[in-house]
Amino acid sequence: MNKRLHAVAWLLIGGLATAMFFVNPLADVAARFSREVTVATGALYGTLRVANSLMSVAKDADVTGGVGVASVTASPGQLL
Repeated sequence: MNKRLHAVAWLLIGGLATAMFFVNPLADVAARFSREVTVATGALYGTLRVANSLMSVAKDADVTGGVGVASVTASPGQLL
């Protein structure tokens, strides 16, 4: 009887593992979370790249001024 109980238990575990291989709700949750993280990370990276390039241009800009006249010289190539 003990061997039969072990065999049934292993069959149930194998059946559960097979069912989880084909229908796994945790995999759907993980895929959705991964997609959301990827989108948020891409948006953050793009925002930081734009801010960095604007700060580089502002850092190297030459501002000169006189009475009633102002002049700003910047290098737009640094936006790349």
